[in-house]
Amino acid sequence: MLAKEEQDIFYKKLGGLIRSARKNAKYKQEFLAMELGLTRTSLVNIEHGNQKIQLHVLLDLARIINVEVTELLPKLENDKSLDLNSKFEVNLSKEIEQKFDDRDLAMQKLKHFYKITQYKKR
Repeated sequence: MLAKEEQDIFYKKLGGLIRSARKNAKYKQEFLAMELGLTRTSLVNIEHGNQKIQLHVLLDLARIINVEVTELLPKLENDKSLDLNSKFEVNLSKEIEQKFDDRDLAMQKLKHFYKITQYKKR
């Protein structure tokens, strides 16, 4: 579990990566916030690391600005420079692998699961 200070750093970096990706995609805060069902203030707070982002919103955001969600996840700075992207992929794929006995099949199922669980607005 991350210490409070590490969490604060993580969310600041996450917000910075979200902001950079949004700007690279040439989206204004107002438009992206509306597309995500957020207020502009919420998006500003997420970009500054002052508000945590829900996972389904992060997935939607990545889809809208056309980046892989892993591109938005920062690396943690500690003794080993933990890479959350690879840790997430390895842990999740191992769980799926146990059910499917084949790493390639597990990764296909993981990608399919990601595709079908995209959060849809009603």
